[in-house]
Amino acid sequence: MKKTEDIISLANGKPLAVTGIGRSGTSFINRQLYRHAVMNSSEPQGFLEEFMRLSRGIYEYQWEPIPRVKDFSQESAYGGYLFSALSNKSNKRYSGFNLTTDEALEYLRPRIEKLKKHGLDNLHLKIFPIDFCVLHKIDEEFCKELLYHYHWIFLYREDWKDAFSSLLFGATRDKFHFYDDEDIMNTDTWKYGGAKDSKSFVNPYTATAIMDQSYGMINSIFTKEVSCSIIEMQEIKEIPDNHDEFLNVNCPYRPNDFWTQSPKMFSNKKEFTNQALINLDKAKVRAEKRLKQLVAGSDGLMTLDGDSLRIDDSKLRYGEPYLEYNVGTPFLEYNT
Repeated sequence: MKKTEDIISLANGKPLAVTGIGRSGTSFINRQLYRHAVMNSSEPQGFLEEFMRLSRGIYEYQWEPIPRVKDFSQESAYGGYLFSALSNKSNKRYSGFNLTTDEALEYLRPRIEKLKKHGLDNLHLKIFPIDFCVLHKIDEEFCKELLYHYHWIFLYREDWKDAFSSLLFGATRDKFHFYDDEDIMNTDTWKYGGAKDSKSFVNPYTATAIMDQSYGMINSIFTKEVSCSIIEMQEIKEIPDNHDEFLNVNCPYRPNDFWTQSPKMFSNKKEFTNQALINLDKAKVRAEKRLKQLVAGSDGLMTLDGDSLRIDDSKLRYGEPYLEYNVGTPFLEYNT
């Protein structure tokens, strides 16, 4: 795929939204599609980024006159994208990926109600597979409406170990994206958050949960009833970034540049990640064991050739999506 229009053509006229496996280019393509819509439509375009994320001071929203993520402010943002607490009570903890406690679900509920009131027209967002299960727990009817409204661009990475390592790095460092002059190898340049420790400890026992909540839900949610295209990350790498062109367009309701620019890419990230994460190899062993089990049970949807993963959307199953999942399982305490 060489143009944004190549992605858009997959939808056969339906609106587009983004999903997939974390660290597979979802932020780039979500922002690329939003910028393209702004430049090619006379209608105002809403932008909700990762709509189901919980992170006070970062993922905050405004709803009038169109829904959009609030401008990023360094002063209001705080560390703890994945590991912060809503309260100091052990049974009230939550994670940035919404996998614990009724309090986290209640925090999301007003956000969902506002989105329902506004509707989904001209609205761009990204939702990961686990997010659908969380949303289903809050509002089953609206979850299905959202799932069927869009054509979903599902991105994944053939080098699944690279995606896995990148996710662990982002989670342990509270640093998923780099912008402007930030250099992954030089923590002194990090302006937009991030723990600057030289080494980070990875809990290998989280690996099974990560694989379940990523690859284990594909066949459950994205059946042939759901409009979806599954795309490997390398297929979108030749699409020219439209950010500079976007900046020349008058768009009074767009979020600030933190939300609309494309994250930086680093050719040496794998090297840096391998050096920076303690216990990474042990986590990979557990992740690979679980992924092989998921592949074996996927009825041909997923195949592994050594360390290379392929997902074939022609093998998606028939039937309705299955969205039940025990979202009360604490992400950080999952042990198997």
